[in-house]
Amino acid sequence: YVRSVERAARRAGVPVFRVDGSTTVPPAAYLRADGDIAGVPNKAWRWEKKTDPKRREQVRGVAREGHFDAPELAVRLRPGFFLDGGGVAGLPRDWSDPEAPCPGRRPWTVAELCAIEPKAWVVDWPGIDATVAPCAQTHGSAAAGERRWAQFRDAHLQDYAKFRNDIVRPHAVSRMSCYLNVGAVSIFAVVADL
Repeated sequence: YVRSVERAARRAGVPVFRVDGSTTVPPAAYLRADGDIAGVPNKAWRWEKKTDPKRREQVRGVAREGHFDAPELAVRLRPGFFLDGGGVAGLPRDWSDPEAPCPGRRPWTVAELCAIEPKAWVVDWPGIDATVAPCAQTHGSAAAGERRWAQFRDAHLQDYAKFRNDIVRPHAVSRMSCYLNVGAVSIFAVVADL
């Protein structure tokens, strides 16, 4: 996909830059107005280093303004939004078929999502590998993630660089990826603590 985007951009004469997926600083912020791309880093770590002051400024701004929580959802979908076509042209035919499996061939309706009991659904989900035991030391709540971050920050962060690859010290790393990946803990809140 990325190569096809690059080919299309070359044909159109438009510059395209590959940037690490976690960056918040757009390349345009560091390019000259004449479109000269000299000096643009060709490695993600170089880009991160070059844009670090701007990224820190963004995170501090979010922390100062208190924008850690998502705003109230202003647009609400009807309970049968996809099944009735949603008033959107061009949706796949399966999306309006109540017999089509969801998830899979169609998205859940609002009513179906509201009726789900998450723990039961996860246990019954056909994609789950039942041979993998639950991870007893990891609880999936935001409060548990915040506690884990606080413990790591207060007791282990200062020695992270020294012990992060030491297999006999599992707490030398934050073990926060499971919480950050699903958004249970805000990356902005974590970075603001640093």
